[in-house]
Formats: sequence, structure tokens, C-alpha cells
Amino acid sequence: MNRAPNYLWQALRRYPHQPAYAFWRALELRHLSQLTFVEPILDLGCYDGSFAHLLFEPGRAVFGLDLSRAHLEAARHSPAYAAVTCGDATRLPFRSDAFGSLLS
Repeated sequence: MNRAPNYLWQALRRYPHQPAYAFWRALELRHLSQLTFVEPILDLGCYDGSFAHLLFEPGRAVFGLDLSRAHLEAARHSPAYAAVTCGDATRLPFRSDAFGSLLS
């Protein structure tokens, strides 16, 4: 039997001091996990990679983009991403056909 991940438990572990935020993120994760994301995937505004790490299984072609170099430093250590890039969403530093899906 293939059981769905317990996103609430995972989010509470990730955000232990913010239970309302964890609940909200768990609802998002549950909804998004039912969608099909065509690879490669761009996580626009990836922050530290924690959300993508909870959503996508390891080995997916997921790329992070964020304006903050500090956030990207943390995202570089996340197993969620194949690579991360510093950039502005209004001027994406990628070809227009580079990604099959976008998460923001």
C-alpha cells in the first residue's frame, strides 16, 4: 500500500516554532503533491529549499532561483536542487524554453 507522506508532521518538524505556518505549508504540500510537474522544474523564490525538499523526491531536476544570496547559500545545501541561481523573476537568467514547470 502506497501511503501519502504526512506533510503536517514534516512541516511541524521543519517549522517547530510556527505551528500555524506549518499547517498552512502542509496544506499547500498536500495540494501540490497531487499535481504533475514536468521536468526540469524552476522553483522561483526558492528561499532555503526547505519547501521544495518536502515536496519533491530526491533526484528530480529542480532548480532554485532567488534574489537573496544568503537564502541561496542555504539552498545550495538542500538536497532538493540540482542547482541554484541568484536572479530576478522579472528578468529570468534562463532561456524561455528552459523549464517544463514552475513553482513559486
